[in-house]
Amino acid sequence: MCENVTARTPIFCVVLKDGEHWQVEAEWPDGTIEQVEKFKAGFEALNWVKTQSAAWVAHSVGMARRQLDITPQISDVAVEFPPEVNNPQYPQTK
Repeated sequence: MCENVTARTPIFCVVLKDGEHWQVEAEWPDGTIEQVEKFKAGFEALNWVKTQSAAWVAHSVGMARRQLDITPQISDVAVEFPPEVNNPQYPQTK
């Protein structure tokens, strides 16, 4: 039996919360948003997505990591800033 892996794989978002902490959130295909990890720096959150999220997903869906080829690419991550944030590390485009 083939399983649709995409239907069970979340989209990861890195969100600046409360102006100082970065939260990794997983949005599942059904629209459920799960708060995964909290970090002090945005690059730490992005690194977690790149290096740990595939194992987290495999564990979350109850499957062995080797059964899934779901290593996320950095382009699969959304980074959201509140409108009042002006971070020179991530310049805003006009």
